[in-house]
Amino acid sequence: MDTPISIHADLQSEFERLAAQRGEAVDAVVDVALRAGLRAIRDESPCDSFPVRSFNMGEPLCDVTKANQLADHLALSDEVALIQRLDGVEAD
Repeated sequence: MDTPISIHADLQSEFERLAAQRGEAVDAVVDVALRAGLRAIRDESPCDSFPVRSFNMGEPLCDVTKANQLADHLALSDEVALIQRLDGVEAD
């Protein structure tokens, strides 16, 4: 099945150059490139593994089950400080 595709001009010129070098049609070179690219994507491993060093940091200093409350408090503190700065009031 032939399906028209749009490609950037730089890729088009590269495909044309390769086709001329190999004495093949441009669509054959595009087909080979697409198959090689799809194979590379399919066979690609997610990432190379690396060692992760860990250490005990002790108990958390805040209740981690209430992280949203902490985030809200910090955001509110930032907003209050900004409003005070805009009003010319020094933050505590």
